[in-house]
Amino acid sequence: MPYRNYYLALAALFLLTVLEILCQVYWLRTYDRGIVSVIYMLLGLAIGFIPLWKVDRPLASGRGVSRAIWGFMALVFGYLVVKTISTSQIFMAGTPVDYHVSDVLPIMQVMSQRFVDGQEVYAVIPEIWGGMQPIYLPAMWMPYIPSVIWQFDPRWITVFFLLACSALVLLWPPAGKKLTGWSLLVLIPTLAMFANFLHWDPILISMTDEGVVIGFYVFLAWALWLGNPWLIGIALTLSILSRVSLLAWIPFFGLFIWLFESRKKALQIAGSALVTGLFLMLITKAIFYLDVFRALPGHYLKAVMGEDYWKLKPVIEESLGMAKFLEQKDLPMLQNLTFLTTLGAPLLCLLLFWRFRDRMNAAFFGIATLKITLVLFFNLLIIPVPNIFYTSGFLSLAILAFYTQDRV
Repeated sequence: MPYRNYYLALAALFLLTVLEILCQVYWLRTYDRGIVSVIYMLLGLAIGFIPLWKVDRPLASGRGVSRAIWGFMALVFGYLVVKTISTSQIFMAGTPVDYHVSDVLPIMQVMSQRFVDGQEVYAVIPEIWGGMQPIYLPAMWMPYIPSVIWQFDPRWITVFFLLACSALVLLWPPAGKKLTGWSLLVLIPTLAMFANFLHWDPILISMTDEGVVIGFYVFLAWALWLGNPWLIGIALTLSILSRVSLLAWIPFFGLFIWLFESRKKALQIAGSALVTGLFLMLITKAIFYLDVFRALPGHYLKAVMGEDYWKLKPVIEESLGMAKFLEQKDLPMLQNLTFLTTLGAPLLCLLLFWRFRDRMNAAFFGIATLKITLVLFFNLLIIPVPNIFYTSGFLSLAILAFYTQDRV
């Protein structure tokens, strides 16, 4: 059978992505959490490793076929837009934006309002819990500025980011790529993902800021697939200044570009990221609070090792993280393991590419190793809050979508 390896890899990616999404909410609440958590982590690692290996692809379909596929996908996406907006209105009506319920969005609003008013963004907020220090990096709270200026519910920002990144994956193949008949496969896990947070887990929209992180990480994946160094640098900064999960991945990705693509491109990415990062850190004055951000891992460890452990224990036990398998006294070991694996995995992938360069797919190196790093980071966190796993799930959708696309 011609192109057998491609079809096998595509079928595996499709099946693994569907299973990963089922594990995230539905199976986690239905079956043994320990077994589901282990399966979930293994699925995520497999989704990252499969695209790394080079296979021959079939010839692309004609332009008319591609347009018909795009039209059908746009129709399904339109349904998702209507469904998401209508369901989100119900969620918002039933859950107030109140720091007593969840303090995340109220903090974002205060920080955004301060920025608009020209006040000190990172000063202690006295009106929340009697005084608390803002800990969020600029790209995490700045997207909420429009909700402050035009006075609308900040959760519409989450809705916007979820829909925008989905449109990027489903409907906007980068220049030089196009949709194929296999692109329709992506609709199935996409519908399953939306079912997760529209039917099973309304907290993602009603109480969290995770939509912003998902949006920026999918944007980074899209930029990597496009290959534009300036856009990669901007997306890289937005991702790391929303959540630092990819920090350990950056040096190895940089080495890959430097060694196997071009030094010029590596410098362009670094320059774009540095300029964007300095601009955001300076205009928000976040650069003067680096000690606050550096201290966060220690605060989390202190919380889980102290009296707060009993408040956090239900979160740990009911999420997909591996922390549920450890006693309280062993949790510091898990933090060390997170550091070692998120450094070791991209290093191993880089060494494999160096050794088997002719057998590996350079186009997917950045996206695939990012997925692997995120899987290890999220699953080995000492406080694995359930909503953080959506970022990894959306990255799987992006990988599957890109794998189905073909070069023009």
